[in-house]
Order: sequence, then structure tokens, then C-alpha cells
Amino acid sequence: MSVGGGEREIFIGSFTHSNHFNNRVGYKISGQYYRGIDWNSYDDYEPDSIRLYRPTPYGPVYESEVIENNRDFDIEKISGEARVDYLINPDLSIVANGGINSSSDIELTGVGAAQAVDWTYYFGQVRMNWKNLFAQVYLNASDAGDTYILRTGQRVIDKSRFWSGQIQHNIKAGDKIDFVYGFDSFFTRPNTEYTINGRNEDKDNSNEYGIYLQAEVKLTHKLKFIEATRLDLHSRLDGLIFSPRSAVTYQPDDNNNFRLTYNRAYSTPSNTNFYLDMLQADDPFEIGAALEPFIGFNPGIDVRIQGVPESGFHWSVNSSGPQFRSSFAPLDPRGLGEDDFIDFNDPVFVNVMWATGRDMVIAGFTDILADFGFPSSTIDSLTNSIRAVSPETVSGVNNALMTFDLSTGSFEPTSIDQLTDIDPLEPSYTNTFEFGYKGMMAERLKVAVDLYYTRRNNFISFPIIESPNVFLDQATLEDYLANEFGLTLSDSANIEHLNVLIMLDQPQYGGNGNGTPVDELTNIFSYGTAQIPFGTVTPIEAYDPEDILVTFRNFGNVSLYGLDLSINFDLDRNWSLGGNYSYISRNIFKKSESRIHDIFLNSPRNKAAVYVQYKNERTSFGSHTRGRYIDAFDMYSPFEGTRVNSYFIIDQHLMYSVAHNTRLILTVKNIFNNKHIEFIGAPKLGRLTILRLVHSF
Repeated sequence: MSVGGGEREIFIGSFTHSNHFNNRVGYKISGQYYRGIDWNSYDDYEPDSIRLYRPTPYGPVYESEVIENNRDFDIEKISGEARVDYLINPDLSIVANGGINSSSDIELTGVGAAQAVDWTYYFGQVRMNWKNLFAQVYLNASDAGDTYILRTGQRVIDKSRFWSGQIQHNIKAGDKIDFVYGFDSFFTRPNTEYTINGRNEDKDNSNEYGIYLQAEVKLTHKLKFIEATRLDLHSRLDGLIFSPRSAVTYQPDDNNNFRLTYNRAYSTPSNTNFYLDMLQADDPFEIGAALEPFIGFNPGIDVRIQGVPESGFHWSVNSSGPQFRSSFAPLDPRGLGEDDFIDFNDPVFVNVMWATGRDMVIAGFTDILADFGFPSSTIDSLTNSIRAVSPETVSGVNNALMTFDLSTGSFEPTSIDQLTDIDPLEPSYTNTFEFGYKGMMAERLKVAVDLYYTRRNNFISFPIIESPNVFLDQATLEDYLANEFGLTLSDSANIEHLNVLIMLDQPQYGGNGNGTPVDELTNIFSYGTAQIPFGTVTPIEAYDPEDILVTFRNFGNVSLYGLDLSINFDLDRNWSLGGNYSYISRNIFKKSESRIHDIFLNSPRNKAAVYVQYKNERTSFGSHTRGRYIDAFDMYSPFEGTRVNSYFIIDQHLMYSVAHNTRLILTVKNIFNNKHIEFIGAPKLGRLTILRLVHSF
């Protein structure tokens, strides 16, 4: 049993007990309780207030009134596990075990952070060994409790199940060849009640089946050859998946081992890649509430994540360019709906954009004047004159494409050439050649070295924004407005308006002082209206045609090589030291002709650790000091930012036996309190000290 506590109000309690009834039945039970307070962190895309709701096929069902959206940084976890072993006879044994883990904390997900409330995982397993035959079945299950997404207030319901069954047998063919062969199956049964897989809820089951054969051949008493082959079938993918493996091992003596291997592994797209359907950000541009007073409805554009359907995603393109859909479509005089495609640079809809943007700019300008304390008479005069001289329609104005970047919260220019269809997902293959050594290079020196070269095909992306938004093109709008304002204000009929608007040219109000307000009016309207996303280029298969699509795709082939090194040296019977080092040649692959997006491995190129350990059984004292260095790296995530800075931290672990079977254990992580983040979206971590008392009966 153990009990402990430490900084950040941590309390830990745990126990483990095992025994046997007779020589045939044994059991083991264990449990743990943990609570504490997490380091604070925040997400700018989380609103100050939310309403908790559940999505349904008929629309959202709200479960609360508007509430404050405050993160709860309290952590609480409880877990338990039990196991029974039954030795029926010397050749036959059965093992059954199961466990449960419930936690409440903040979980980082692909759609933002979730406030996990009593999220529970549990598992069960039964396995059997009979002579050379092994078989097992197991279940992993989940219940998300009262969890919800902090960005949107959406409830997360996850009552999914994952079943697996496996059988394996091995036989010997003479003294030199061993065969191992088997069959396994996996059955994924999501049950999210439309909260995670949404409109895919009734078609998101998947089955996987695999068979394999491995032969180990003893060429000599020092040299072995291993060949393995595996075939897999996935219910959502076409054809068989072939995975070979070859290895040669050479062991010249008991202390040294060399190996040379080739392995072709595969990774099938996950259930999430296929079937995810969730709101990721609710009107992140805040145009819905801002424009509703002017147009009578909410035209907010949401960010939604959708798995790739069996047909893939296809853009609608004609001679004008990519077609788009718009939440402003009801304003179109042709009676368009939000499902209707609109031509790029369509002059009718360009004027829908202009009219809406014009009214919003004028209203915003009025608010700015009021904030600066101008008299209402001056505000009314300026507003009336601006409205009078600004054109009600425009011509020769084009559209522009820009893609929203969640990591920076800004729009980036997008080329039409960047729009490529998203094919149905395929497995990702990893081909790896590896040379390894493990052994004793001296009496007290242990060394392990791995050198590898890896090539990965059909990389499956992290969730990426694929839909660009459609704006008014600022350059062509500037050209038109400069000419139009110049003509209008040169007309003697507008001399009174010119006399009012000349105030905008004055330097104290931000003008350039060139004697005319044409430049200022052009800048105000061309910039202001060009900041509003009026439409979204979405594929034909998108569930939400006017919203930004976030999804997955196979793209690009990447190659890299790396090194893993581990060293351990025993100075004497009490002292030892060692460390490890890992290196990869590349951790980011920039987009190119074969890669439509950047590929981030979300890991550093260099990482290393060193340790010094002391253990004295006579004094019952032990110490383990470990330093860890992580190189800076870029990563992709659904949170703001892409850079994880390098950091070096030192951990200290002390153990002392205070009495028979009783130990005090002191752990200090990040002993010098080096504040750092280890993952984009995660909080800055500091020092954490925990003291535990452990007693064995």
C-alpha cells in the first residue's frame, strides 16, 4: 500500500494485493486514487460563455442555459484492476482480467480541448494457453460521462466498443525451423449518439481480419534467419494489405547480438479518419452576430471536421474557377439557397458581397467616431455623406481565395491550383531497414545502437483545413473605388459632401493631407469589405456546404534516417551512469508537387537523456538523477501556435527504507522549475514534488 502527496494539492493512494487459493488458482487486485490541480492553460477560440447541447439528426438539443465557460483545472482519477489465473493442468491454463479507469480533467482533442467529466474506460480479457496453442478475446470500452467540448459546448457521448479475437499456434520442423502462424480479428463498434461521428453514426462500424506466418531458421548456432508475412483485410478498404518482414541475427557470444532487418508495416486509416463529423469552432470570425442586425439572419461560418467518405471529396470547378457556397445566399436576388453553387467572380453575387460589406463598414465607422467622442451632429453628417457618395454597386471587381489558419488565427492567400480532390483514404505504408547492436562492450559497459532508414508512403495527414474562403479582391476593389470616388466627388452636385468628408484627409484623423478624401474613402471601404469571408469553397460531398471543411487525406512520400543510442556503465556495485540519444534526419517536409501540405512529424530531431544512479542496500538508500533535453521542433495541431521551444529539465528520485518493508520515496520533476511546454495546446509545466510512503505486508 502507498499514500502520498505534494505540490499542486496532489494526493495519491494505491494498493496491490495478490494471493492464491491453492496450487491452481491465483488472483491479483489493485487500485489507485489520484487528485491534484493542473497547470493553467487557455485557448483563445473558447468563448466566455456557452450552452451545453447535444447534436441530433433533427438539430441541437440544448441541455443548459448560457453558462460561464471556465476551465476546471482540478484532476481526479480512480482506477481498479483484477486478475484470476487458473492452472487446469500442466498443459492448460486460463487467465481472466479486467479493469476500469475513470477520470475528470482537461483532454486535448482534434477539435479543441474537452472538459472531461467522469470519462470512464474499462477492459476485459480472457486468454488460454494449451501446449503450443494460444487464444484470447478482449474488449476495450468507453463511457464519456458528462464530457463536453470547451470551444462549442457540445456534449461528447462515447459508448463505443472494440472487440478482438486472436488465435496463434507454433510448431517445430526438425531442430532448425520454428513456425508461428495465426489469425486475428478486430471489430470496432462506435456508439457516439451523433456527437462524434454525427451523421455517420449508422454506418461507422468496421471489421479487420489478418493472418500471418513466421519462420525462424537456425542457420548455425550463432546465425538466425527470420521471415514473416502478414495479410490483412479491412471492411472499408479495397484489396488485401501485404506486410512482409525479414531479419538476420548474429550472436557471436552470450554478451553480443547483431541484427539486420527489413520491415514493411502498414497503418490503416482510423475510425476517426473515416467517420468523424463534429463542429470544431463556432463562428470563429465572429461575423454571425456582427452582421445579423443588418441582414436579418445569422450568416456565421463555422469550422467543421468531417471524415473522408468512400467516394472521397471533389471540388466543383467550371471555366470561372472553383464554385463556392455561401451563408449569404439568401440575399441573392436569384433566390439561391445555401446548397447552391455560386460561380467564382460572379458579378451578381459580388454585388451582394459589396452591399453587405458597405453597410457593415459604414456602421463600424459610425461606432469608431462615437468611441472618439465626436458630437452626434458630426457623426450624422459624416455618415450621411459617406453613404451618399459610396456606390451601391460595383463592376470589374473580382473574388479572392484565402484559407484560415487555426494556428495563427489569420487568413493566408490561396492559389486556385492548390485545390485538389481528396481521394478515398488508403493505408499508409512504412518501409524500414534497420541495423542494430546490443551487448557488453566491456565488463561493465552496456551499449545498444540502432541505425535505420524509413520511407513512408501515403502519409495520412493530421486534420487540416481544406476549404478556402471567398472574399472581395482588395486590389480590383481599390481600383474601382478610387475611380468612382474621384468621379463622384469631382461632381459639383456633391460639393457639400466633399466639404464634409475633407475632414477624413486631415493628418490628425489619419489622413494623408493631399487635399482630397478619395484615398481615405477608398482605403476604408476596400480594406473593410475585403476582410469579410462571404463564401466557402466546399466539396460536393460536404455535409455542411457553407462551413469550412477540416478533413484528412493521403499525400506525399517521406524518407528519413535516424539513430538511437543507449549506454549504461556500472562504476561499482553502488554507482552507475548512462544515457540515451535519438536523432532523426528530418521532422518536417515542406509542401511540393507531390505534397499538397506540409508534413509535420510532431517530434524533435534531437533528444537526449543522462542519468546517475546510486543504490546502497546496506544503508537502504537510493538516488536516481536524470536530465532530459528536447530539441525545438515545429508541430501541427488544432491549437494556436506551431513551435515547441527546446528545453532541458532535471528530475530527482530518492528512496529510503525507514523500517522493515516501509519506504519513503521522494520524486521532484523539473527540479529547477524550468517552465516549458511539451505539446502545442498543453500548459506550461513547472516543478512538481511528490512524497510517498510505501509499505509491504
